[in-house]
This record gives sequence, C-alpha cells and structure tokens, in this order.
Amino acid sequence: GNHPLLGQAAPDFEFTTLAGQSFDNSSLSGHVVVVDFWATWCEPCVATMPSLDGLSRAFAPEGVVFLAMSLDEDARTVERLGWDAESKLEVGLVSDEVVEAFGVRGIPATFLLDREGRIAEFHSGYDGQLAEQLSMRILQLLQD
Repeated sequence: GNHPLLGQAAPDFEFTTLAGQSFDNSSLSGHVVVVDFWATWCEPCVATMPSLDGLSRAFAPEGVVFLAMSLDEDARTVERLGWDAESKLEVGLVSDEVVEAFGVRGIPATFLLDREGRIAEFHSGYDGQLAEQLSMRILQLLQD
C-alpha cells in the first residue's frame, strides 16, 4: 500500500513486550523489522496473527524481528489470546505517541523496515496474501 513515510526513516520508537523485553529503533539497527499495529478487538488483526506468527518462525533465525504492537489498554486482554511458546512474535502494548508517529489511521497496519531503519513496505487492512508478499520482500531485504 501507499503511505507518506514509505522510503523514509521510520520514526523513533520504544516498545516493551508483555515479557518485559524492550526494543527501540537504535537497538534494531542492522535488522529487518516487521512492525504490526493491531488490537484484540479488531477481528481482521487477529485473523492476520497466524500468518505473522508463521513468518516470525521462518525468519527469526535470519535475524528478522517481528513486533506485534497492540493498541489494547490492558496487557491481560492481549495475553488471553494464548500465545504459543514457540512463537517469535514480540507482543506488547504500544503508546499513542508511537501510533501517531507512524501515521496509523486504521489497523491492522503492517510496516516492513529495512536494515537501515527505512520503511520499505506498508500494508493496511486484512489481506490473505500478506504473508506471501511480506516474505518475498523480507527475502529481498535480507540480500541487500
């Protein structure tokens, strides 16, 4: 999809997972990163999770980081989805500031960042082809 930030450096952000692990864009330098904005109350978002989870398992060994940033208010709601221990998705709650910085208007909103931290791709809404499209682009970015 189209987005005003495409090709530009991703905004500065911080993100802490439910497990207490913290990420920020400086720590992610050199990694290909998938940033997915979602919420438990958003059915298309939840429908996207299995394919993101599958991608995370496939690409985490290559150093790709998957951040599933939930707009939910309450961590317990997010935990209730019952995350598989094998999942490589880094799941947590996101601040309004980060949502605004990324110019998210609707969810799910999925951003793909290259090793330099630029926004290489943007997908909005539910798309059955998302996993396929993302994996092709991730493979390209890993070769750069």
